[in-house]
Amino acid sequence: MTDSVLKTRNTAKLLEVWPGMRAKIEAILKDLRGHGFRPRIQIAYRTRAQQLLLVASGNSWVPWSYHMAKNGDGTKGALAVDIIDDDKLYGSPVFFQLLEKSAKSHGLETGRGWQKADPAHVQYPAPILTLAQAKKGKRPS
Repeated sequence: MTDSVLKTRNTAKLLEVWPGMRAKIEAILKDLRGHGFRPRIQIAYRTRAQQLLLVASGNSWVPWSYHMAKNGDGTKGALAVDIIDDDKLYGSPVFFQLLEKSAKSHGLETGRGWQKADPAHVQYPAPILTLAQAKKGKRPS
């Protein structure tokens, strides 16, 4: 995708993210661009139907995910995003290592090493926000 389309996509996907997390995701995208990558937010908000399809296909094991979070007013407020390299959609070890390093430096974590085949997944770590807390509407301060 062209740089212009990529920028438009990322801007739109950022609007699906909980406002308190957007700056962290923007900083991660900036860090990755600084290393010569073209990061793309592949997914931010996910519907219940989309999540249940992932569970049915074996690509997720939870019926409610951080991707499904909403803001207090009911609008999309995802607490997770999946970030890939637009030039290498399946990523590279270096890309995912840098994504993990950047996420940690901004108080987040990736699925690298703990989540089934999804090193692109970025979220708050459980000590800050558990899945159960997020589902109940809690957000980091």
